[in-house]
Amino acid sequence: MPSNAGPAVKVKPGADASFSGAPNTLPAAMLDGVTTSGGWSNYYSKAATALLPAVSKAHAGDWVSESWSAARQVGEIGAYFTVDAVHSLPASIRVSWWDGQAFVPVTNPKITWAAGSNQPTRVPSIRCPPPRSGWTWTAAVPAPATGSCRSPS
Repeated sequence: MPSNAGPAVKVKPGADASFSGAPNTLPAAMLDGVTTSGGWSNYYSKAATALLPAVSKAHAGDWVSESWSAARQVGEIGAYFTVDAVHSLPASIRVSWWDGQAFVPVTNPKITWAAGSNQPTRVPSIRCPPPRSGWTWTAAVPAPATGSCRSPS
C-alpha cells in the first residue's frame, strides 16, 4: 500500500550563544561541519569614530548551546577552537545540560583539550536527558583582544 506520509524530514540541531562578535559569526555556523574556518566567534572590533576610540576586547566568559528536537544520548561533545592572533583556547570549560528550567553542570566531565588550533576539545559520553546541552567558558585572557574564542564547528 502506498504511503501518503511524504518524504522523511531531517531535523537539524539549533545553536545559540551569549554573544556573537559579527554578523558572519552566528552560532548556527558551528553546526555546518566545517572545522577549519568560519564558525561562531565572540571576537569583535569596532573602528574609532570622531568621538570614540577603537575597541576590541574579549569577554570574561561566554556560552554556546546546541539543541535537538528530542532527548538523546550523546556519545561525545566536541568543540574546535581557533588559536591565532586574536583567538585563544578558553582557560576553563563547563559542560551543562538543560533540565527544562536551567542549565545543570555535568559532574566531573573528562575534558580532553585540543592539541592545537582547529583540533577538537572533547567531552565523551554525555547523557543529555532533555534535548539541549551547552558549553560555558572563561576566557584565557579576558581583557585584551587576544582572549576571544572562535569555534568553527
